[in-house]
Amino acid sequence: MQITVNGEPHQLPTPLSLREALDRLGLVLPTHAALALNERVIPRSDLDSTQLQEGDQLLIIKPTFGG
Repeated sequence: MQITVNGEPHQLPTPLSLREALDRLGLVLPTHAALALNERVIPRSDLDSTQLQEGDQLLIIKPTFGG
């Protein structure tokens, strides 16, 4: 299946949970970051139970500090 992560396409096997996809892509979700799946924020507690589908869009949202 093809998904998009932060605007970049990635090809992954199915079925995969969000946590499995992050692991396969070598992505670490920073402590203060959020993960949105198709514009819906997913709680960390749901990473194992949320399954990805063809065409899903993931966005890792990191806070920016400064002024």
